[in-house]
Amino acid sequence: PDASVTRTLVVNKANLTITANNQTKTEGAANPVLTVTYSGFVNSEDSSVLITPLIATTTATVGSTAGTYPITLSGATAANYNITLVNGTLNVVPSPTTGPITYYWVGGTGSAQNPLVFSTATNWNTQLDGSGLARPSTDTSGILIFDGSNVGGDTLTTGNVYTYTGTNRMSRLILQNGADVTISRIFSGNGTLYIKGDSTSNDDLLINSGCSLTINSADSVATTSGLKLLITPNAIARVLGRITINGGTCRIEQTNPIQGGAMFFESGSVCNVNTQINYFPFGSSNAVNKGVIFKNGSKLVYKGGKSFFKAASSSVVPIVFAPGSTCRFEASVPNSYSDSSLFFSNRTFSNVEVASNVSVNADDFYNIDNLLIENGGRFNLKVT
Repeated sequence: PDASVTRTLVVNKANLTITANNQTKTEGAANPVLTVTYSGFVNSEDSSVLITPLIATTTATVGSTAGTYPITLSGATAANYNITLVNGTLNVVPSPTTGPITYYWVGGTGSAQNPLVFSTATNWNTQLDGSGLARPSTDTSGILIFDGSNVGGDTLTTGNVYTYTGTNRMSRLILQNGADVTISRIFSGNGTLYIKGDSTSNDDLLINSGCSLTINSADSVATTSGLKLLITPNAIARVLGRITINGGTCRIEQTNPIQGGAMFFESGSVCNVNTQINYFPFGSSNAVNKGVIFKNGSKLVYKGGKSFFKAASSSVVPIVFAPGSTCRFEASVPNSYSDSSLFFSNRTFSNVEVASNVSVNADDFYNIDNLLIENGGRFNLKVT
């Protein structure tokens, strides 16, 4: 008979992968049961063959705010398996009862030639460092913040932000920590930025000191198009920094009829205006009488285009120059957009400045407290 032969049979361990299932919960809710998925058991075996138990933990608690938290797996050994653990995430979403959700711009800077899309969900995040949740396209009541200390989320970025939009709605828009933001209309037609208000006493449009917001019409569409910054009847606007309304049909429409105004330019603030087509900087069809107040120490700078005093309704004077405020002319009047009566007829100013090489015809009745004419400038008085 043949001689017997002895062979060694090596049975390798099977590969087993244990994956934490991603979970979602609402702020204030208890953590859900953390579950896993097994892949690789053989011979009809199951988790009962584990020698040491699997442990799933998360850093999220009942009090955790909206954001993404890790689900971490540990333990889990078995005699006959090589085990790979795959961690997951627990997303904590804002409670619908907590009011508007705050989002920070994390999309980066863009450029004047290649602006970023204002409405892209991932350009907004509930955390300044980008570790939270994106802004859903269906959220029209969020509080949107441009924070100049970081506009890049998880990639720390500073600098001027260039973005574009059509129509967008929010409860509040805030610029803080030196943010410098340009929002443009780059396609034909007119877009609107709705500031809806959040039903609190907070300022709904807030441009902090050292910050700048430019509402712009791109050169390619400036003859027909622009953006409207709409302060709705439930909103309050306050400017401590700078706003520029530049080109095309760009304008501010303040529609809150509250007595005493609802848009305030505070001491140190500046508003540059240059609206050229069809509309006036503050005076489109729904603007309210004396709804925009330039307070002591604030300044309006006229850089051309339509009259800042004119409105669609002849009975509406949309802005008020309070004592100590300044109106500065850096473009001549009259011009192809407005005759001088639209600036001076029965108007009241506090301080008026005429820049060098600018000519202003004040050929109607008006009241001025103080007049400064720079070298080469001209202020032509009405002769009766």
